[in-house]
Amino acid sequence: MPIVPSVEVPVKTILVLEDEPDFQKLLRIILEDAGYKVIISASAGEGWELLTRERPDMLLLDLNLADGNSLPLCRKIRGEQLLKYLPIIILTVCSRPDDIVLGLQSGADDYMVKPCDPEETVTRIETLFRRMESAPEAEG
Repeated sequence: MPIVPSVEVPVKTILVLEDEPDFQKLLRIILEDAGYKVIISASAGEGWELLTRERPDMLLLDLNLADGNSLPLCRKIRGEQLLKYLPIIILTVCSRPDDIVLGLQSGADDYMVKPCDPEETVTRIETLFRRMESAPEAEG
């Protein structure tokens, strides 16, 4: 019987920008249980540093962080050559239609209103990763 070499699939890293400690803990548990590496920050400023240094595979972004609204960060990411294709999901308590539209127009790929169902959260993450991986390579 031939020996099939094992192929290690790299663990995907998700950066969570969330300033509420209880929700940080909950997301860490949910995402680590689903097999992801999790990095957490409570501010957009530190989040930007982590994005450029750690190069995560996805960003979960609360709209209201300790240092203000995070939509400018979302737009900044979309303007950066190395980060512009980073999958971004907004997780927030802001549920008004105009908040959702503004979040998506600012560059988010998906928008979820807290509290989020753990299974739905992981499913949306997996769906976005699957879509990103099956998309043709960006030109340029």
